[in-house]
Amino acid sequence: MSSASSSSRSAPKGREDVLAASEGALLALLACALLALRVGAALTSIADTDEPQHLHVAWAWTQGLVQYRDVFDNHTPLFHLLAAPVMALLGERADIVIVMRLLLIPLFAVDLWAIFRIARAVLGVRAALWTAAFTAMLPTFFFRTMEVRPEALWIALWLLAIVLLVGGPPSWKRVFAAGLLLGAAQAASLKTVFLLSSAIGAGALLLAAPGEPRRRLPLERGLLLAAGGAAGFALVPAVVAAWLGSLGAWDALVADVWTYNVSVGAAGPAMPRWFFALPLLAAWWLAGRWLRDRRGRGALLRPAALFIAATGALYFDQLRLMPFVYAQTLLPCYPFATILAAVLATELWESVVPRARASPAARKAALCLLTGLAVLGLAAVSREAQMGGRAAGEQTRLLAETLRLTDPADYVIDDKGRTVFRRRPFYPIVESLARWRYGVGELQDTLAEQCVAAGAFAAAEPLATFPPKTQAFLMRNYVSVGRLRVAGKELGRRDGAAPRRFEFELAVPGRYAVVAEEGEAAGLLDGRPYVGARPLAAGSHVFLAAEGRGRLAAVWAQAVERGFRPSAWSPAAAGPPGTPP
Repeated sequence: MSSASSSSRSAPKGREDVLAASEGALLALLACALLALRVGAALTSIADTDEPQHLHVAWAWTQGLVQYRDVFDNHTPLFHLLAAPVMALLGERADIVIVMRLLLIPLFAVDLWAIFRIARAVLGVRAALWTAAFTAMLPTFFFRTMEVRPEALWIALWLLAIVLLVGGPPSWKRVFAAGLLLGAAQAASLKTVFLLSSAIGAGALLLAAPGEPRRRLPLERGLLLAAGGAAGFALVPAVVAAWLGSLGAWDALVADVWTYNVSVGAAGPAMPRWFFALPLLAAWWLAGRWLRDRRGRGALLRPAALFIAATGALYFDQLRLMPFVYAQTLLPCYPFATILAAVLATELWESVVPRARASPAARKAALCLLTGLAVLGLAAVSREAQMGGRAAGEQTRLLAETLRLTDPADYVIDDKGRTVFRRRPFYPIVESLARWRYGVGELQDTLAEQCVAAGAFAAAEPLATFPPKTQAFLMRNYVSVGRLRVAGKELGRRDGAAPRRFEFELAVPGRYAVVAEEGEAAGLLDGRPYVGARPLAAGSHVFLAAEGRGRLAAVWAQAVERGFRPSAWSPAAAGPPGTPP
């Protein structure tokens, strides 16, 4: 059996890896800049809709609900289980997304440490440090790992497992620990299946490749190591699955996580079905042979480098079989691509400038080049962070209005948990996979009926994500009061002194109040004097307005009592006093 870890013993070491004071100071300054950008981005970057969705699932655990059984989720549960105690400690707060983003910063540090250790298996300390720094400055990697989503935990666990696999000679304990981390990654994201199969395929290719005898392991020892890895991998998923099964959630887990995600493959692949792993690896191998023949040694052919190249290429190839590929799905590719680019760049530099290590001028030139690239990387991250403006505040304001408008027992209609701390009146979520199913008729749109049955009086904007039938129902039967809609109807205008008759229909039975744009509404509601909010049944109603001017509306009474007015009337009316429009 081949050992990718053996390369760690042959990675460059010595005087050339000692950081000069200026270079160390530059890297420290770069780390401070990245930390500042990370905090700034957490505070200002627009909240992806997945973030409140995952926090909603974690919050559900704090309410005694069980993921899958009571709350839909198509992700494996480890991230939500770990986030639940934190959510319970923090309580209901409008800035929960921002706070949780800040709490994920140490996990980003773990990512970078792991990338350094992996790169160290094939590069010197200096090159490995710069590799970690440049990976951190890739905008997609920087921002996707910042978001509150299972992939933030998943990528950290995956990278730590690779650290073990390439960081030393193979042993049963090392392989078991790597398997344990991979099993935890599987409990954090189903995408681990693709990563694991890629790593196994890379190991098989490494076994088949010609190599020195020291790479080989006896079959018996190889089987023992494989058994250790399998045992470690099975442990966490087995414990989590058994526990969820004991809570009555097993069937729902299979339906939500496996059936829901896998059966959508009928939609067709999101990427062309052509493969390039083997051609890429062949090109990498030939480049390594050429550089080795030219220089007498070559980092490209170290087992760890070959393992990283093969794993990354095979994983990317497998993505071409997936119906939907998101930015976070590509997260494992970025560290591997940066490490391989660093290996290739280092080899080419030393091939073109063979005395680079001995030449102070060449080292200064390299440092200037790295500094320029670092400035460009920081600028790219800063630019993308600034594009969000204060967009993260929009999610905060939505939650602030939700917490003001509703009580913990109230249902709020939203597509997949935007309001975090309130239950949704229906089980399914509405996102890209569900919209495809609604579009092809695989799912029937009964969301409106479920909203009425649950007595849901509030709905979160925007409505465009809902299927057409539900979207039309919400537009017709809920009035905008800012970032939320509430059950009710716009009645029309009364501008003169004469009474005016308004007929309207309500879809959700409950307490309603009639409000006027100017003055207090008064008159007869269903033939009885209107003296304040009262229960109204679903169906047709008549209001004979005698007082109140401008536009009139019948609105869920709780919204009126808490200072909300229809947002179409005036910006100042869109929410309680003091709420930014």
